[in-house]
Amino acid sequence: MERKKSVLVLAHSYASFVKDQVESFSHHFSQVTVLVRLNPLAEIASFIPIEKAKPFQRKEKIDLSSIPENIKVIPLPIFYLPFAKSYLKLGEQHFKKALRAIERHQIQFDLIYCHFVWSAGYAGARLKETFHKPLVVTGHGYDVYSLPFKNEHWRYQITWTLNQADQVITVSQSNRNILRSLDISCPIEVIPNGVSKSLFEVQDQAACRRELAMPQDQKIILAIGNLLPIKGHELLISAFDLVDQEQRSCHLVIIGSGECLPLLKKQASQLGLADKITFTGAIAHDQLQTWINGADLLAMPSKKESFGVVQIEALACGVPVVATKNGGSEEIITSDTVGYLCEEHTATSFSKSLLKALNKSWDSQKISTFAEPFHWENISVKIMTKIDALC
Repeated sequence: MERKKSVLVLAHSYASFVKDQVESFSHHFSQVTVLVRLNPLAEIASFIPIEKAKPFQRKEKIDLSSIPENIKVIPLPIFYLPFAKSYLKLGEQHFKKALRAIERHQIQFDLIYCHFVWSAGYAGARLKETFHKPLVVTGHGYDVYSLPFKNEHWRYQITWTLNQADQVITVSQSNRNILRSLDISCPIEVIPNGVSKSLFEVQDQAACRRELAMPQDQKIILAIGNLLPIKGHELLISAFDLVDQEQRSCHLVIIGSGECLPLLKKQASQLGLADKITFTGAIAHDQLQTWINGADLLAMPSKKESFGVVQIEALACGVPVVATKNGGSEEIITSDTVGYLCEEHTATSFSKSLLKALNKSWDSQKISTFAEPFHWENISVKIMTKIDALC
């Protein structure tokens, strides 16, 4: 039976895991309205090659493909600078923009659902004060393990926001442990991110490589993620250099855009690896399946991850994962039948894990089956159980 209730979603994007999650539970509601925070300043990357701004452009943050009829996505343009003082003011700006959008579009809702504690969660908490509707806040990454510990002001803002929620959801046990160290009185539930089984499934590797003009006779290591310092691509390239010295028929493909791109290209060139490392730039989410299925393994060299969605996307495609112990990967790569966890965050240690994975014969169907509990149809049931208790 279709629910006759409506939900208001506040998010910083409508793409990837946010889009997939919202669409996985949308059929339970008569209407889903998604207010997406955008920074118009990021559009400068369309005219000037500023890598840092590219992941924040509208074309990267809003994906309206195959969207259900009962979902309406409304952009919220909010100008802010990437500096601490500006970011501190963003929560109140976000709230005021959301409030104006609600009034302008006459949005009706029975529940507020927020992705990320800051600034969407804060805006949601302020809207709860105004409209007296139940509030769910999902803490994902930096908003959990970084912001509350910058200083006392940030700790207060994050703690206050979470304490306004009727239900807090976070994506990993490591995140939950961090949240429990704060003075938070509301319930905290661990519900991981999910994977779309229609987008990510096992495909023929050779066919995928032909489609992408990838070499058939080489081992291909794939990395996917924004090119930021915390993602560890510098470590990956150093480790790949060591792998290349032992196994020459290897190629590294790095998908993503971001501020580290010039430095990573320079590193590859200095190591003499420019012809063995491909930087593709950003790739649309619905095209990643072909790249993943064309690879022999996925590398996740992050210094810190709250979860790491691309890992379960790789597993759903039957591709093994080699990851650092970064907080999130330990809760996904729990068996040597699906990948390896690197014991030390060093190039030497990571290269050994990569070589071990490259030299192993993997069972792609077993890996894909391992990912089934992460299918959105299973994850959405857990989310709806929490929502049903509130409205």
